Amino acid sequence: MKPSTDLLVRIYDIFSAISPQDQPLDDLSRSIFLQVAKASANKQTIKVSDVVQSGIGATAPTVCGRLKQLIEMDLIRSSTHPHDGRAVLLTLTPKAQRKMKKMAQEIREACKA
Repeated sequence: MKPSTDLLVRIYDIFSAISPQDQPLDDLSRSIFLQVAKASANKQTIKVSDVVQSGIGATAPTVCGRLKQLIEMDLIRSSTHPHDGRAVLLTLTPKAQRKMKKMAQEIREACKA
């Protein structure tokens, strides 16, 4: 069964609600957020270098600038890798985890409609 266009638009609207209305996520920030969210969903962390090398089509300085914004928005948290002080690990903040759970519920409800 193929999802309807209305359902896809609704899912996109729900996903767009991740960020505060005054700071919407652009496509690159959304892509970075999704990579961190996917790792978090799998109980893993992801390194900044992995995000840069993921093929999202942005330079390291651009990715780092977007990460800084996501950190300031309290959506992503960074920490030093415990075994490699040069590496920086990324995880979702508790605020972002709550938003993701809420979005998942809204998507389940939208799919029932």
